[in-house]
Amino acid sequence: MGFYINSSGHAVGFKRWTNGSFSIIQFPGQSDTFPSAISDSGVSVGWVGAGAPPGGARGFVLANGKYLYVDDPNSTARQTVLYDINANGVIVGTGWNSAVGGAQPHGFQIVNGKFEYLSVPGALWEYANGINGSGVIVGGAAFAISNTQGVEKGFIAHCQ
Repeated sequence: MGFYINSSGHAVGFKRWTNGSFSIIQFPGQSDTFPSAISDSGVSVGWVGAGAPPGGARGFVLANGKYLYVDDPNSTARQTVLYDINANGVIVGTGWNSAVGGAQPHGFQIVNGKFEYLSVPGALWEYANGINGSGVIVGGAAFAISNTQGVEKGFIAHCQ
């Protein structure tokens, strides 16, 4: 699973099958599709939109040949990315809110269609970009160390 940039400069998603053949993943009506993960049952997640997140990104799920937008209700419009999905169908991703000084991310997991937001203690913001079969989430978080400096650290979390 991945994407390439075509001759027109647009991202085209693909899946490589075990026999070496490829299938195109292209969200209908979108010029850029960025698939990021596929579950054991064949459900794909990713985002559509021009360029790197958060600008104009909308999350998507591809299941049984049908595409569905997934927009984080706590994000500024069209600033949602889905990064991973595990065998249990739990999706993790990041949404962005407009903030002074730029867009501010927040991580989430989607369990049974419901958004659950991560909260890393002491963090100014966080993002989630991976989940394993046991529900362990990985990502990053930013912490202030002074009024003018900060540091970003990785985190591992098991949300229940």
